[in-house]
Amino acid sequence: DDRSRIDNWAARRTGTLTRRMIMEYEGPGTDRGEYSTPFGAVKQGADRRTIRIRINPLQLSKANQIYGYHLADRLLKMAEPDHATYNPQWASIFERVEVTGVFDVIIHLQRPHVLPEAMLQVFLDASIANDSEEARDGPFIPGPPVEEGIRYITNPKDPFPVTSDDPNFIPPSEVLEIHYEEQKDMIKALRKGDLDVVDRLSPVTAMQLAEEPGTTIKVVPYALPTMHMLVPNYDEPYMKNDMFRRAILYGIMREATLNEIILKNRRIPGCQLVSGPFSPGMSVDDPLSYAYNRDMVPRPYAPRLAVVLTKLAEQRLQEQAERKEEEPPEIPNLVIGYPPEEDARNACTAFKFQLEQLEIFKVKLIEFEKGQTVDRTGECNLTYMKIAMWEPVVDTARLISPNGIAAIADDHVNRSVQWMERAIRWPEVRERVRQVHRITHEKAAILPLWQLREYFAHREGITLGAESPVSLYHGIQRWQLVPNFEDEE
Repeated sequence: DDRSRIDNWAARRTGTLTRRMIMEYEGPGTDRGEYSTPFGAVKQGADRRTIRIRINPLQLSKANQIYGYHLADRLLKMAEPDHATYNPQWASIFERVEVTGVFDVIIHLQRPHVLPEAMLQVFLDASIANDSEEARDGPFIPGPPVEEGIRYITNPKDPFPVTSDDPNFIPPSEVLEIHYEEQKDMIKALRKGDLDVVDRLSPVTAMQLAEEPGTTIKVVPYALPTMHMLVPNYDEPYMKNDMFRRAILYGIMREATLNEIILKNRRIPGCQLVSGPFSPGMSVDDPLSYAYNRDMVPRPYAPRLAVVLTKLAEQRLQEQAERKEEEPPEIPNLVIGYPPEEDARNACTAFKFQLEQLEIFKVKLIEFEKGQTVDRTGECNLTYMKIAMWEPVVDTARLISPNGIAAIADDHVNRSVQWMERAIRWPEVRERVRQVHRITHEKAAILPLWQLREYFAHREGITLGAESPVSLYHGIQRWQLVPNFEDEE
């Protein structure tokens, strides 16, 4: 459970229940993400070279007090290359940490940074395994096993208890998660009153549910969208070749797949084709769109060009092999892995048909196990991923860098990311991250598909903790539930 995982929706959802972090993402602001710390207060210095964290002991239970040296030790280890929790992004800006009081820590940076808080979305003690009782510092912990699903109960050792001035306020004491293979079955259970909340509706299902006459079900959009893409395996010779990657993009009908298969020929705001890994936002003036380079237009479907580029890539790899006096690699059978979710399954099935129509590709599909979002075996040439690119200034390197999810081995792309990371003012960040978008687009470093708006729904009678949350359990300790009594015959 890790609420900072940009590639795993379920980990972000349940991570909010069971684990707390030094800094936590609260949602988009006017020009940047908003962050808070459960430990107290955080403030960046005027010169952007210091961060002050003041621990408020009143926000923690007496049995779970945290002191300045705890934070300092964690921050130091993140900058040590030999330590298991080493973070190269953090190490590149961290200089030293100063404990100025029992509850007061000042972090000194090597250079100014526009948003260092985003790099501190880490557990206070990352050495504790997720399944250890010591790691459970969230408001809930896993309860005894039940047949219906996964049960979470109130954490009796919650270091951050929530209090209310309302004497009648009773926060949720238990959460039962039930997995449904089909969304239609989940919606049926919600209508019957068997469920209170359902997570991650497809845009089409969400719109249909919201448009039902006389419905008492509330459909709520999440604060931010997800970016869908095919991530290449750079260990494969052909996937290292940018012409071959572009050939695949030209060989799939992205617009038709999105409009006809994913959106069922409906126009839904926030759902659109993209030309890179960043979000174009919900509108042109959406602050989230600061990384999106609108000069880069999504590549069209061009099957003849796909064939030509594939042949050129084959020729280039043959020439390289001859110079090395090696056997040239053959055009691989494309193996595409995807998470066990309906939209990913349908999209990849369509891509398989479209690519095989070109008569130069043979495609094999692999559906991952429940909860798996990455290719653990290295068997896949491409992996269908849904990425939460909510903070491009930090998430860019987490996706497209040698140490990122895509593990990109392209010097041009990696240099552009490094140049962006050294920006010290927001205008520089915007300019340089859009350069990353341009280069990523030109190189087809990842194969961008589309942006989708995310939704959840709940029955009438539930007051949520956040009006437009970033994940389902965001603010769950402020939820208020009214029992769903049914008339008895």
